[in-house]
Amino acid sequence: MSPSPDSLRDLLEREAEHAPHVVVPADTWQRGRRRRRTKAGAVIVAAAAVVAGVLVGPGLLPGADRPVSPAGPGAGLGLPDHLHAPPERMSDQDIETGEWIRDEVRSDLAVGPAAAAWVTPGGLPVVIDAETGEHHLLDLPDVVSANVLARSQHGSDWQPVALSPDGRLLAYGYGRITDAVSLTGIRVVDLVTGELAWDRPLSSSGPVVVSQLTWSRSSEWLGWRGSRPREWTTSSIGGNDPVAGVLSDEVTGPVVELEVAGSGAIAVSDEGFGYALDSGRVTTFASCPPTSRFDTFCVPSTVRRVPGTADVAPGAALSPDGSILALSTYDGYDLVTLELGDRRPTVAAEGMPDDRPWQVSALGWIDDEHVLVLRDDDEGSDGILSVVPVDAEDGTSVDVGVVDSAVGTPSVAIDLVTLDRPTVERPDPDWPWSEERWVATLGGGALLVLLLLGLGLLLRRRA
Repeated sequence: MSPSPDSLRDLLEREAEHAPHVVVPADTWQRGRRRRRTKAGAVIVAAAAVVAGVLVGPGLLPGADRPVSPAGPGAGLGLPDHLHAPPERMSDQDIETGEWIRDEVRSDLAVGPAAAAWVTPGGLPVVIDAETGEHHLLDLPDVVSANVLARSQHGSDWQPVALSPDGRLLAYGYGRITDAVSLTGIRVVDLVTGELAWDRPLSSSGPVVVSQLTWSRSSEWLGWRGSRPREWTTSSIGGNDPVAGVLSDEVTGPVVELEVAGSGAIAVSDEGFGYALDSGRVTTFASCPPTSRFDTFCVPSTVRRVPGTADVAPGAALSPDGSILALSTYDGYDLVTLELGDRRPTVAAEGMPDDRPWQVSALGWIDDEHVLVLRDDDEGSDGILSVVPVDAEDGTSVDVGVVDSAVGTPSVAIDLVTLDRPTVERPDPDWPWSEERWVATLGGGALLVLLLLGLGLLLRRRA
């Protein structure tokens, strides 16, 4: 028999009298909502921290690029021990106008003394700050290397730029080809002031594509080589008549041009004599200097046959006293020199380290007995900067630096290189990220954010 409602109520009342007293705070609901908001905020903060780590983290890893900073007040000017090639994207041009696209390419040329200069495979001029090692990408007005048609006629050793021995002056070949005008020549820029120092046109007999430039030790004369196309318009270029010459700011009047072979080297002395090295011969010539130096006539060119110079590469350096030429060669490893009074070059005979063919480029004389050279194994590896004695009995060469393979053969401010301090350490360049890297980084960050948000929602539901 079931109990009556009255007896059940009595039982419940008696149980309630013995149960513990429980007090529920009035703000329990509000504290629960605050805790819920705190957990959601923690998830958002964690996601933001992960995204920041993705964006900033690569710069904190060992070996990552660092911004260029000065080498210190006591370091002085010097040639960096590693010449880095800019990424190919830095040489991007507008297809229609030919202008450089990247914001890092600067039109302000007042960058200060430079230690090295070259043009990229895409034709962009690069100079290395002699004090900090920073890579300056320069928008040189009408630089011929920016002309796609002119660039198509030359290989990777085309370097129509040259630094003066002290690194202050930068000479470059220029060309402006339009439907109405064809202007070509050589300009010299003062890198300290950023101003044009002087300009010599080479268009009296038609446009000229300047392919090589070299300074005399005193920085008073420029030697140049190039080609005179038989046709050069905005849409085509054809023909190739090789020419060479010497220039000076103090010498005015028509530029004397010398017909040379298709490939070779050029050097110039402090007296204004040019030396064109071609396959098996050396041609000595001069411009038409002031009458006080050579009376009232131009010195005629002289040709001398030199056996053993069949593989001369672009680039030659004249010794400080003007008596010996250090040559660049395509096949070898040793330094090759030629006394201007001799009939045959001299090989230093250090010996090959292996059986690979090397290209040796003479960059300049450090003193009367040592030459700075660049050795390239022609297999895509980085080049090696070496200090080489002219006489092998004085010792072997000493490696002092590295040059990225994409740099080619740079022009070096040789006065900044000494036997005691041939190169200096500089920070690696900090190139801006590519578009692909930005997309990958931002896309990865967005995926991480979504993953963390999903994880937070899952934890919240379980709680």
